[in-house]
Amino acid sequence: MNSPATSGTPPRVLVQMPNWLGDVIMTTPLISFLDAAFKTLPEKERPELHLAVRGPWSALFADDPRVSDMLIIDRDGLHAGVAGIWRQAKLMSEKRYAAVVECPPSLRAGLAAALARIPVRIGHATDGRGLLLSPGLARGPRGSRHYSFEMLELGLALLESLQIEAPELPAVGLPLPALHLVEGGSAREDEAGTAPLWIIAPGTTYGEAKTWPRQRLGEFVEKAVEQEGVRVVLLGDAQTADFVAAMRSESRLSWTNTLRDKGQVVDLTGQTNLQDVVQIMREASAFVGNDSGLMHLAGAVGLPAVGIFGSSNPDWTHPLGRRTAAVVADGFECRPCYRKTCNQSRFCLAEIPADLVLDRMRTLLADPAAESEDC
Repeated sequence: MNSPATSGTPPRVLVQMPNWLGDVIMTTPLISFLDAAFKTLPEKERPELHLAVRGPWSALFADDPRVSDMLIIDRDGLHAGVAGIWRQAKLMSEKRYAAVVECPPSLRAGLAAALARIPVRIGHATDGRGLLLSPGLARGPRGSRHYSFEMLELGLALLESLQIEAPELPAVGLPLPALHLVEGGSAREDEAGTAPLWIIAPGTTYGEAKTWPRQRLGEFVEKAVEQEGVRVVLLGDAQTADFVAAMRSESRLSWTNTLRDKGQVVDLTGQTNLQDVVQIMREASAFVGNDSGLMHLAGAVGLPAVGIFGSSNPDWTHPLGRRTAAVVADGFECRPCYRKTCNQSRFCLAEIPADLVLDRMRTLLADPAAESEDC
């Protein structure tokens, strides 16, 4: 395959983005970090920043001034299976990259970059791919530091390899997410007589051990509507349909399937794409949901966002943003277990009451300048 770009031209640097929406958003501080570093160089020497990103998430970076080009990765079609690794490698090779940051910790990502013969291949030496990297970095146990700092560590290694001075990292707290798609937007100001819109994301792709039980969520929805005077909109993919249908059958509230119609609860699960979700988030006042991609997107949009954590670990995947909080159940030595399904006699998420989550949201709403909190 092809060699890197011709000497004398600005090098092209590829960031191979993670596969999941939440991880993509937690990687956006890396994009800003590299962009800031590259801008310190004379324009003729400034590397071009390219992204390899899955099709569903590519809209997040459309017209992003930090990004020179995108490679769309089709993991369910053209780039699926063993043959798909070769096709992806060919696509990467044609761009003649000088370096790649491999954010996915998989052997597959390592193979594609190695087959493309990209000279500098930065990544964590996981999944048996250490020999495919140059260099490969050790990765600590999950939760020993936030995911965003794991990605920034890869950026530091890249800049060292390219002999580019690195910007300062955050001295305290977590870095802020940065999505060009949501910049310039703002949450609506609720008009007199108009109920504030709260978004609830009831599902997760990972499994039941990350999902707040239906009875607890239903109780929260009723309390939010009746005590806070809000209108609730449910967002998520079609996989949450059965969960939401059962929740609706047990509800005392009025439901509808469109924002235009009257109803205390609006069920839009399975009806929205990424751009639709961003627009609804811009019009909303708050977000509550499980540890999921939508939780991370809400934090990036700037919504007050409460994430409910069961088997996962907020030390690792706390939502980024100025007004975010993570809620966990106390008294469970088994968590975080990272399991898809709970194997214990008591399920930690079943012990998180609606009032606790509601109080946390009230705290965020009462202090617009609040930094991230846990409880």
